Amino acid sequence: MTVDVFTHLRRKLFLGILFVFLMLLFLYGAISNIYFQISMQQSANGFLNSLIHNDGLTPLNDSDYASRISEEKKGIRYFLSPVDYRGTPYFSVRVDSKGSVVELIHPFQPEMTDGEVQAVADLILADKKNFGIVKMISYKVYDEESGQRMIVAFDRTREQEFGRRHIIVFLMITFFAAAVLAAVGYMLSRFITSPVQNEFIKQQDFIADASHELKTPISVIAANVSVLENELPDNKWLGYIKSECQRMNTLVQDMLFLAKDDAGRYELSVTGFDIANAVSCAVLPFESVAFEDRKTLVLEVPPEPVMVESDEDKIKQVAVILTDNAIKNSYENTEIKVSVFQNEDRVSVSVYNSGYGISKDDINNIFDRFFRVDKSRARKTGGYGLGLAIAYAISKELGGSLTVKSEEQKYAQFTLEVPRVYRKKRQSFMH
Repeated sequence: MTVDVFTHLRRKLFLGILFVFLMLLFLYGAISNIYFQISMQQSANGFLNSLIHNDGLTPLNDSDYASRISEEKKGIRYFLSPVDYRGTPYFSVRVDSKGSVVELIHPFQPEMTDGEVQAVADLILADKKNFGIVKMISYKVYDEESGQRMIVAFDRTREQEFGRRHIIVFLMITFFAAAVLAAVGYMLSRFITSPVQNEFIKQQDFIADASHELKTPISVIAANVSVLENELPDNKWLGYIKSECQRMNTLVQDMLFLAKDDAGRYELSVTGFDIANAVSCAVLPFESVAFEDRKTLVLEVPPEPVMVESDEDKIKQVAVILTDNAIKNSYENTEIKVSVFQNEDRVSVSVYNSGYGISKDDINNIFDRFFRVDKSRARKTGGYGLGLAIAYAISKELGGSLTVKSEEQKYAQFTLEVPRVYRKKRQSFMH
C-alpha cells in the first residue's frame, strides 16, 4: 500500500509540474502567435506604404528598401522585425471617383488583361475600407490630391507559407520542450517525494519488526497462563490475563498485517478454488453466534462452483470480518445476508444487515485505521477499529475493491469485488 500511495503521490506531483510547464509553454505560444500577427501586419503596412511613397512601384534598389526596413526597426518596433517582401507579386493602379482604372502602374502578372485588372480593383473597392485583406490580397487605398485614388496590393501567399513554417517550427519546439519538461518533472517528483518515502518505509519497517517481536512475549504469557490454570482452576484473575492476551494477540496480528502491507513485505498465496465454498466455510460458523444474539444468518451462493484464481485465505478473512461486523451492528430479530454473485470477469461477495447503519459523516472514514462508528469503543460492538481497514487493504492487494452502501438507522451493505483471475500489479514508471 505504501508503494501505491507514493506512486499515486508522485504521479499527481509529476502531472502537476508538467501541467504548469505546459501552461507556460502554451502562454509562450499564444504570445508568439500574437507577436507574429502584429509583425506581419506591420510588415504588410510598411511594404504598402513603400509602394505608395514610390508612386506604386517597389523601391528602385535594395539599399532604399533596406533603409526603410532600418527605419521600421527603431524603438519598440525593433522587436517586431519586418518581413522582406522584395520579389513578392504586387499590384498598383489609379482609379477615378467611380472606381474605374485610369492608370495601370504594375500588374500582378505581366499577362493580366484590362478586365482582370479592373476585376482586382473592384474586389478591393468592394471591401469599402482603406486597408485590409481580401482573398489573400493585402491592400491599401490612398486618396490623392487630384481626386483619384491609388490602390496598392500584394499577394500574401508567401507570407502564409512563412506562417506555416512558423507553426511547424513552433510545434517541433513544443514537442521537444514537452519531452524535456516530462523528464524534468519526473526527476523533480522523485527528488521531492523520495526523502519522505524513505522515512515512511523506515517507520513501517519498525512497526512490522516491533509487532513481530511482540508476538513472542504474548505467546509466553499465554502459555504460562495455561499452565497456571491447571494449578489454579476457575481463577478469575487468570481468566482476565488470558482474555487480555487474546485481545493483544489479535491486535498485534492486525498491526503486523497492515505494517507488512504498507512496507510491501506481504506476499499473497494465489491458487484456484471455489469462492462460493470458501465463503460458506468462513461464514457458517457464525450461525451459532447470530442465533445467540437472536438474529438469523442467511447464506445465498450459486449452486454451481464459482472458480477463481486468488488468495483463498484472504478472501475468507474478508468474509469473516464483514460478517462479524454485520452481526455486531444489526438489530435483534433481523437477517444478516451473505451473498456471492458473479459476472463475466469479476466475482462479488456482499454482506447486508439491517441495523444501526453508518452516517453520511462517517461513511467516508469507515475504512480508516482505528476508526469506529461506536465512539464509546464498547467491548461488545468491536475491537480496535482495524477490521475494515484490513479488509480494505486485502481488497486492494487482490486487485479488487471494497465498497459500502448505508443509510443511518436502516441498513449497511459491504461488497467485496475481485477479478476472477488475479494479476500481479505492474510497477509504475513513477515507482
